Amino acid sequence: MLAQSTLGLPFFRYFVYGNPQWDFRSFDYRTDPAAIEARLAVAIDATAADLESFHQRGGRLIHYHGFSDPDVPPRASIEYYERVVRAARARHAAGGVDDYYRLFMVPGMGHCGAGPGPNVFDPLAALEHWAEQGRAPARIIATKYRDDNPQHGVQRTRPLCPYPQRARYLGRGGTDLAANFKCE
Repeated sequence: MLAQSTLGLPFFRYFVYGNPQWDFRSFDYRTDPAAIEARLAVAIDATAADLESFHQRGGRLIHYHGFSDPDVPPRASIEYYERVVRAARARHAAGGVDDYYRLFMVPGMGHCGAGPGPNVFDPLAALEHWAEQGRAPARIIATKYRDDNPQHGVQRTRPLCPYPQRARYLGRGGTDLAANFKCE
């Protein structure tokens, strides 16, 4: 059942096994995890926490993850961010990681999009602005469209805040407007 519900059947069928007919009941818990790790870790595991050379070359990273992701545990991105912060501290980096790395956790977003929360936003525009103008994103506005269809209008907007900050309602105005929240 793990392969079907937690990790996503399409992931296993197409990415892991390259077989659209693959049946999750054939998964061998004794041998398959190690084989998958050996085959795919180099491509899908972002485990290097020391991003100093990336930073020194002028790199900027916006990392986002949906809190409702059924395929990859959201905590994995938070743990990675915390490892990067610890690596920067170990180097005694004065500015920490805020000047080159931002994690945005997206409430109600599934795997790379969709979900019941505001899940449409433009991290590329924020990254471009950061790289070209030198201003790191203090927040990114996410939109939830009615029926997930922009032609049906906006249902709500919400700010995405750089982790570990969270959006806090200011106590006035509608709760469906990003302007009525602040990151703290």
